[in-house]
Amino acid sequence: MKVPKKSFRSNKARQAPTGVVPPPITFKPSTWYKNESDEHVMSFKLRSSPTEKSSPVYEVTAKSFATGSVEQFIQWKRDLQRIITGQNITKLIDKFTMAKRLLHGDALAVFSSVADQLDMEDDAEFELALAELAQHVFPKNALTNQKSWLRRSADARKASGTLTRQWVARLREINLMLPDFPPDFDESQKLRPEDVNDILEYGIPTKWKAKMVETGFVPADHSPTEFVEFCERLESAEQMLGLTSVNKTAKTQEQQGSKPKDSPDGTEKYSGSFKQNAKASQKRKNTQKRCQSFVDSDGKDGCGYHIHSDTHTSNECKVLMAQATSMRGQAEAQSEQSKKKNNKRHNGGGDLHALMAQFKKVSKKLDKHIKKQKPKNTKKRPREEDSDSEQESTNNFDPDSFHLDLEETSFNQDDADGTDLSEDEESQQEADE
Repeated sequence: MKVPKKSFRSNKARQAPTGVVPPPITFKPSTWYKNESDEHVMSFKLRSSPTEKSSPVYEVTAKSFATGSVEQFIQWKRDLQRIITGQNITKLIDKFTMAKRLLHGDALAVFSSVADQLDMEDDAEFELALAELAQHVFPKNALTNQKSWLRRSADARKASGTLTRQWVARLREINLMLPDFPPDFDESQKLRPEDVNDILEYGIPTKWKAKMVETGFVPADHSPTEFVEFCERLESAEQMLGLTSVNKTAKTQEQQGSKPKDSPDGTEKYSGSFKQNAKASQKRKNTQKRCQSFVDSDGKDGCGYHIHSDTHTSNECKVLMAQATSMRGQAEAQSEQSKKKNNKRHNGGGDLHALMAQFKKVSKKLDKHIKKQKPKNTKKRPREEDSDSEQESTNNFDPDSFHLDLEETSFNQDDADGTDLSEDEESQQEADE
């Protein structure tokens, strides 16, 4: 019987309970990246002084809103107010027209249904229509949940990899968005200075709190700015001693957290400047020191071609790899040529045998021709005379005439027709002579 395998989940996948309802706005920014190729992004020309026609003109971009996060809606609302002010739009009907131009989808349907029920006589009706749209976008009890999260949640505390100035800047940014929350939509919804001090005191590390007690620093007696300055001094002292866990500077944090991601509603998070920082960070990461140079390592590391480079090794060098590929191709071509030559030599063995056979035939014909050149004498001569005659015939042998006779013998008509005599016939003919 097979026992089913058990799957174990890492403890990291389990999130610790925060004890509060998730807030509408978190510490992770959720701003829009306005891509010019997006069909919902439009550009507007505004005046620095809207009431003066000769005032300098500047251009802004705004993105149409359909659905998204609370922070994205607040950014859209601020863009709308800037356009209305910059173009000096004062008529109520023109304000509604501009708002509908920057809305689409579900948000446009809600805003249009509210506008159809208004009389279009009072300027306050425009703010009322925007408030109704905000009620549709914001979750229920958004303001209460946001403030409760800032006071109690561990996520609102200063993270170990975050600088104090960045942490406080994000807290202040969220505080400035609270007047855009329902139900009142006014400045009274912002956190008071003493509340901000409580949140800051709650969010700093315990050792910093102990240092405050040691030095007699009471946060309630100081402004938020003085509180931040005190925390930054502690942070700088820890960095000097190497005791801090903040191993990332503000610049690297912006670069690492800058890549825009697509949200579920199709919008992009993080701003365009962050995206440029991400590209610069990636470029620096690719060109950072990765190994010792060929010169410094005595040939044990680095690139054998770029001997002073410490960014790549010989195996990673594109120049050397291209050269190796070219040389490999040349070697393969030479190998193929040598194989063809060897095959040609082996196949040419038959030609050598044919030449040897032809040489034998020519030798036989040469012997017969020499015999024909001997003088015919029926009388027998003494042995000495025979030797003298042979010596005389040898001395009288002309190489030029021999060469001509040989050619005539090799290429006569009988040989061309292929009518050579057999060995028996040749011997019989010699006997007759």
